[in-house]
Amino acid sequence: MRSYADELVAAWRETYPQDELLVIGYPFVRAHAGVGTEVRVRDEGTRSRIWGQWVVSGLAARRWRADALVSVSSVVSPIFPRPRRVCTVHDWRHRVSPQEFSRGQRLYRRSWQWSLEHAGATVVISSKTYRETVRFAPRARARLIENGRDHARRWATSARSSRDAGDGPPLVLTFGHFPNKRPELVLDAVARTGRDVRLVVLGARDAYAAELKHRARTLGLDGVELPGFVAAEVYQDLVRAADVVVLASSDEGFGLPVAEAGYFGVPCVVTADSGLAEIHGDRVLEAGPDPDALAARISEALVGGRSAVAVPSDSTWAATVEGVRALCSTGR
Repeated sequence: MRSYADELVAAWRETYPQDELLVIGYPFVRAHAGVGTEVRVRDEGTRSRIWGQWVVSGLAARRWRADALVSVSSVVSPIFPRPRRVCTVHDWRHRVSPQEFSRGQRLYRRSWQWSLEHAGATVVISSKTYRETVRFAPRARARLIENGRDHARRWATSARSSRDAGDGPPLVLTFGHFPNKRPELVLDAVARTGRDVRLVVLGARDAYAAELKHRARTLGLDGVELPGFVAAEVYQDLVRAADVVVLASSDEGFGLPVAEAGYFGVPCVVTADSGLAEIHGDRVLEAGPDPDALAARISEALVGGRSAVAVPSDSTWAATVEGVRALCSTGR
């Protein structure tokens, strides 16, 4: 969601410099301060987020006499007039896979449906999420406005971004910041490839990272790295240098790493139950959610190598902003 907010604001300022923006969010929004943009920072934390979404943002938009209130989450403040408030739904994982959430999380997320169905309009970021929104929030005024796929063009170049052919083992990049990313499955699959690879698992921390390290040792995998969360520039370097990006998620709303990998021609392997093939089509290599099927696809991707993937003109963040802004103008 942070990536979505970053790209939406950056593209909005670039595409419609005449618009005035009031951006409310966590400290990372300070990066968007500038001409025509006022930034207000809220403290991080669950209570602050809930209070900010339901109350503070609506009051601020009223005081600012805003033409529209756009929430990058499924909650948009009911304090602002309904025809001019827009919210965004990214996924329905709490309904598709409720076992991955605590009871408290599920209870709070029930309020999302009310917010979506009482907003003036709801932005839906992918065809898959649109289908699920029609199912779970049938009264929402949903509009399919896909995420852009070109945000990697903003990434600064780095000498560390490229890796000479044959310089070390192939780099496989995957994720572990939530259990639904299933890095265990990727570890098992890489072990079955029989190849010497450098596997980097991003996001896993503390006890979870320790469990994955133990699993890697048991599987005889020496080239596994678990750096946790990394700085943006480090993440960007890893994507650019990767030979394969693997998303073994049980469910995804869009999958921004697919777009990022594709921008650099890096093959992306995904699992069949993630919904990513429905969203990205032939831009991904789909495998069954089992180690053998995933291993076969990873091996195929390593042999096939990179291939250039052009970003369609209607799949840019400028096009995303154009669609969202149109909703703000019409109020529907």
